Amino acid sequence: MEDTPRGSLPMYFPGGYDLADAVNCATLVDVAYDQYTQWYNQDYPSRQNFVWTTPDNGYAYSAPLFWSYWWGIDYDEPFGFVASDANLNAYLVFRGTMSDADDAQDLKTDQAAYTIVPNYGQVHLGFFEIYQSLQADIYAAISGLNRLTPFKRFFFTGHSLGCGLSSLAVPDVITNTSVKPGQQIVLHHNFASPRVGDPQFASMMNNNGVPTFRIVNTEDVIPDAPTSILGSYVYKHIGTPIDFTAQYDTLGDNHSLDIAYEYAIAHPNDPEGPLPQRRLGLSKRPGVNVAVQGKLIRLRSRAA
Repeated sequence: MEDTPRGSLPMYFPGGYDLADAVNCATLVDVAYDQYTQWYNQDYPSRQNFVWTTPDNGYAYSAPLFWSYWWGIDYDEPFGFVASDANLNAYLVFRGTMSDADDAQDLKTDQAAYTIVPNYGQVHLGFFEIYQSLQADIYAAISGLNRLTPFKRFFFTGHSLGCGLSSLAVPDVITNTSVKPGQQIVLHHNFASPRVGDPQFASMMNNNGVPTFRIVNTEDVIPDAPTSILGSYVYKHIGTPIDFTAQYDTLGDNHSLDIAYEYAIAHPNDPEGPLPQRRLGLSKRPGVNVAVQGKLIRLRSRAA
């Protein structure tokens, strides 16, 4: 039946991996997607006019992190936040692709030098352009929350395009802010990450003291992009892959944070769930998976 899981082999985790941390990270990435939805529902206002209602879920939140420039257009789009909890954990959180503008950046697969920190090689141009615009907001958010009580653990996290941003954030943040491996526990949990940079970037990321756990559905095509050899460019994944196999019969569902990835980490012994109810004409996320024609911004499901 459509509502019965078809079954999948259990997930495997490396020694020392804390699944509860991954669940917390995914929960906060969901909040970043909801932040975007609120911005969209307010007719995509500027950062000065955006009213973000944060959830009452035990976290303190920074101001939104805004990407503020696209193709010469004055344009503010929220991509996430920094959050902290009562256990002195902090999280730098990014959502994935939701707008036409985001789509355009995803397709800018030429490489550019990672100029923020020396020796980090070449990275995806579209991701890097967004990240550079977010940089000042990230510094301010980390400084503001860390002044209250210094962090004991710091997490980088994101989904899809957001993994590209979290990966680009790691060397910058540990070099240019108060977040330092060795002084705090620093970890990177990403979900459905595309490739972000060249082999030099991957080597530096894998040896900078911040473990990356790259959670991947084997049936999801997005982690295969950009291809490892793309014309004259070479791309390489980072971190320790944590694979699971879940087939939901559509490209979007296989990539979706809530349908594929959150279900898997909530059910690690059988990570493939039932086919989504919306495949039966119902909707799990009313008002989210809607396309609006004729506008710059297109709201979609949490699947890119």
